[in-house]
Amino acid sequence: EDEKGLGSMLMGLRGRSIALSVAVFFIVGTISLFLIHQFTRSIAISMGEKYALEHATHHSSRILDMLSFNIRLAQKITTAELLLEWLSDEDNSEKRRKLLKLMNDSTAISKADSWFVALKESEHFYYDDLSRSFKGKEELKKLSIASSSDAWFYHTLRSASDFNLNIDYDASIEKTKLWLNVPVRHASELLGVIGFGVDYTSFVDAYIRSANKGFQAIILNPQ
Repeated sequence: EDEKGLGSMLMGLRGRSIALSVAVFFIVGTISLFLIHQFTRSIAISMGEKYALEHATHHSSRILDMLSFNIRLAQKITTAELLLEWLSDEDNSEKRRKLLKLMNDSTAISKADSWFVALKESEHFYYDDLSRSFKGKEELKKLSIASSSDAWFYHTLRSASDFNLNIDYDASIEKTKLWLNVPVRHASELLGVIGFGVDYTSFVDAYIRSANKGFQAIILNPQ
């Protein structure tokens, strides 16, 4: 009987030991799985943030390169004697011809598809594109402060910035473009605005849309 009692006690201890081991294994396993899940999630978040940052940086760099090149090119033109001479003598056909050639040649090496020149005094707006669609008709329209579609021009004249950007639909060419506006100053006098236009659809296709799954670029208006 003593042996049976001892055997029963040992069996009971063994059962409790096994149950305790199972419980400890379950607790440790649960904690391990939780820690592994958290570690994996942390890595995934970290890698996702790194990917998003690299992708965003890549996109923003491409856009910045395009904008910077065109802005620098336009700013270079604002110092050209051809432009300054014509702005003070708009009706001179020979000066106009030389200036229009300069703008066409500049657009051919730019990352844009069109150019414009807007004069402060006469408010005349000159425009053409790479296809020379407006050859002989470059003097496209007269700007007006009363027209909301011409607000960009007067805003640029008032702005203290070296350049302004806007995305607008222009009814005279029936296109929406990203416009790069650079004021023309000479001897502290503001003479007008020149710049380049980039077709908005082409701009979105080339710089905004992304084929990479899980990432989408958007344009935000700071205002």
